[in-house]
Amino acid sequence: MQHRGKWMKRFAAVMSIMLLVLFAASTMAQDPTLSPAETPTLSPTETPLPTETLPPTATPIPPAETETPSPTPQPTTTLLPTDTPTYTYTFTPVLSETSFVTPTLFISETPLATATLTSTPVLPTVAWIPVFNDSFVAPDLTAWNFTGPGWAYAPQPDGSSRLLVFNSSAPAFYPSIVAADVAVEATVDVSAGTAHLYARHSGAFGYEARLTPTGEVILLRAGAIMSATALPDFTASTPHRLRLNVVGSRLWIEMDGAAVLVVDDPAPLPPGRTGLSASFVPLPELVTPMPPQNQVAFAAFTLYQPAEQVTPTAQPSLTPTPYELGTLPPEPTLTLTEAPTAEILPTEPPLVVPGEANPPAPLNVTVIPDGDVTALRATLAAISVEPCPVIEPQIIELAANGTYTLVDAFDGENGLPIITCPVVINGNGATIQRSDDSNTPAFRLFDIERGDLTLNDLTLRNGQAFNDGGSAVSNFLGRLTARNVTFRDNVLDFESGLAIRGAAVAVFAGTIAIEDSAFIDNFNDGVAAFDAANGGAIAIDSSSGPNTILRTRFINNRATNAGGAIFIIFSGGIDIQDSIFSQNSAGQAGGTLFGFATGIDVSNSIISGGNAPRGSAIFAVSAVVENSCVTGNTGISIMPLTPDQDTIFTNGIWWGQPDGPSGAGDGSGDSISPECQCNVRCDHAASRM
Repeated sequence: MQHRGKWMKRFAAVMSIMLLVLFAASTMAQDPTLSPAETPTLSPTETPLPTETLPPTATPIPPAETETPSPTPQPTTTLLPTDTPTYTYTFTPVLSETSFVTPTLFISETPLATATLTSTPVLPTVAWIPVFNDSFVAPDLTAWNFTGPGWAYAPQPDGSSRLLVFNSSAPAFYPSIVAADVAVEATVDVSAGTAHLYARHSGAFGYEARLTPTGEVILLRAGAIMSATALPDFTASTPHRLRLNVVGSRLWIEMDGAAVLVVDDPAPLPPGRTGLSASFVPLPELVTPMPPQNQVAFAAFTLYQPAEQVTPTAQPSLTPTPYELGTLPPEPTLTLTEAPTAEILPTEPPLVVPGEANPPAPLNVTVIPDGDVTALRATLAAISVEPCPVIEPQIIELAANGTYTLVDAFDGENGLPIITCPVVINGNGATIQRSDDSNTPAFRLFDIERGDLTLNDLTLRNGQAFNDGGSAVSNFLGRLTARNVTFRDNVLDFESGLAIRGAAVAVFAGTIAIEDSAFIDNFNDGVAAFDAANGGAIAIDSSSGPNTILRTRFINNRATNAGGAIFIIFSGGIDIQDSIFSQNSAGQAGGTLFGFATGIDVSNSIISGGNAPRGSAIFAVSAVVENSCVTGNTGISIMPLTPDQDTIFTNGIWWGQPDGPSGAGDGSGDSISPECQCNVRCDHAASRM
């Protein structure tokens, strides 16, 4: 269990490449001597995802010869095989919030696109019902199994969103439905790579539809090509709707609503999962891909099943009406009947709802004697089981001003059992720490995996992690709440260049709420300029929020690369209020804060003594900084990532001198306020100095 989130956290190799792009772009924007070059555009809120791995591909089986379209040009794009698995990760499937409960019925019939078919095979008449849909706008990370790094969610300016895969052939599967007769559909952007759709995938076997950047459509069985065709007048830069249909032994691929390949399989594969992946043309040696190079985007994913194979429930239903492929269905007739609806088998028991029928379990309060690490571990181990059987938090009371010193790891990586259930630890002024003894191995203190941990009135000290980040607390798909907690002397060291971020706290697709706390002398160490030594105190990666930091001090935190105090990337943002940042530093950018995300708001705070070559206070793609004191930072305090594209809005700022430092902000809405002495405008923050 302790390794369940490990490989998701280690996608930092891809993130390091992206950081290279960011710094390269900012350097070119600021140095007029550089020759013009095309700068790759990254979405500011891409969300990297967790991973697992599949077994190797089995021996291909020859394609069927009956009713196969006549030979057509074979694809010229070089396709990469699936990478050999190097590790295994199992991501527990959970129902997506976007599953359908009141379906719409569609019927596919015989008319086909004759432009790419030399004959007109008869297709089975199927009343398809959508049983799962994901537009990736509000992603449910638990709905998918991502078998390797490289995947990310990317919200778009128009409010839609896409699922991206960059320079990776690792598939992503929807595991909640295992079926034989299915149709899987997605809108794909193949301008920089080949898109793959899977059906009946089980182990090494599966059917696969591919669309290449040059317009080849390819149908494969267990990795062997069954049939292929080339689309006329194909434009890769335009998104296309790719659909793979499998009914009995008949398979057909539709492009933008028209069937382009129809094949029979004399030995049909057994039921399996549906999924997505991509492949890319190999690059010359020593060439590093930069997005959007080696990138495929998926949108509007829908999984269909035949209506007769879906469990019926009493729901308002839509009367199916036949329609021809490539045309829109007519307006449905609404009737109240026993209508089919999606049967999605949950893998976890339903939540217990508090009330008269299901009264919540009584609060379990456990008092841990001073220094009794064994009792603390035993209590946490008894609470944190999977799936979590309780919804009410279990409370642990530590001895007043006690000290709990960990001299070894509980599970090899963590000092305490993994948090999977709601837990409240009232420290009463106590300290939980890793021993200072030089013989003590490295381990973090807390690891949250889908759990909810609340810490009150406590000090977390001297955690030490390698590679995965969060030496005090690592939060994977969970929530951390800290009130009056001091994070001190926590260090993230490197074994390799694949380290993840956040010396004290690392957030991976989870959320945090920090209040009245302090981060002091935490250090994210690194060995090279562009490794992932980011976030001297906190790193937030792939969080949908809300993330809040209120009335908190960040003093003398350091990161070798970016974000001396806070590093936030591919996330929904963070709200920082009434806080103090002093003497934080980064080796490359963002002495106080580095932000590659939207929704970064800083107000009524003091940012002083920051140090970094780019943005000694803040270096971000976008941010709002208001009613704050930004003074005593080296060089330019606030810098947008790309000056001609990104904007940092500043208003009501005291810069420390009447006109402010050169390039302090973009000036939009800026109000230089020499009368502000920080103890007036920022009195809440100053009161904590």
